[in-house]
Formats: sequence, structure tokens, C-alpha cells
Amino acid sequence: MGQQPPERRREVRRRVFLKGKVVLPNTTMSADCTIRDLSETGARIAVNPDTIAADPYLIVVKDGVVHASTTAWQTQDQVGLTFHATEHLNTAITPPHLRLVHRLWVELMPR
Repeated sequence: MGQQPPERRREVRRRVFLKGKVVLPNTTMSADCTIRDLSETGARIAVNPDTIAADPYLIVVKDGVVHASTTAWQTQDQVGLTFHATEHLNTAITPPHLRLVHRLWVELMPR
């Protein structure tokens, strides 16, 4: 058996299978995604690559968390994201720049 390549990430990502939403900043454009790996500093998502920009927001629906991110790498159907800021959407006051993101999250929550 061959050796595993060295890990380049700062943190090990845990395998997950979570519903997510990619939102482009300052627009109403968004796309559904599946979060495959997740850590405090990044994620691997499955999404149509034509729908993602260089600096998307990633909503982790179950956790009510939004990550401001940049695209670290991209293949035909998967994208690696690096997180730069994380905010919780389930707080009493939503920051003005996240009002659209918050509205999308509320629509995605199970009733």
C-alpha cells in the first residue's frame, strides 16, 4: 500500500452529510449544496460549480450558522471553502449585512 499524502489543512475536517446553502454576497442568488466535510476553518461541499463565486457565504442549516468564505479549490462537482468569519443566525438581532442570509435560513428550517 502507498503512503497517504501529508495533510495540508490546519484542522482535520470531520465527515458530515448536512444540508447547506451557498449564498452570493450582495445578491439574491443562492444554491443548495451538501456539506461533506466540516471543520472550524473550512468545508468541502458538493454543489454545481457554475453556481459558486470566489467569496460565498455558506449556511449550515442544521446549526444555524453562516460562514463567510473563499473558494480554496474546485473540481467538477465539489468545492473546498476556507472560512474567514462565522456568525450564528439564531440570535435575537441579525446584523444588517446578513438579513437576506437569515431570511433564507428561516425558509430552510423544518416546520
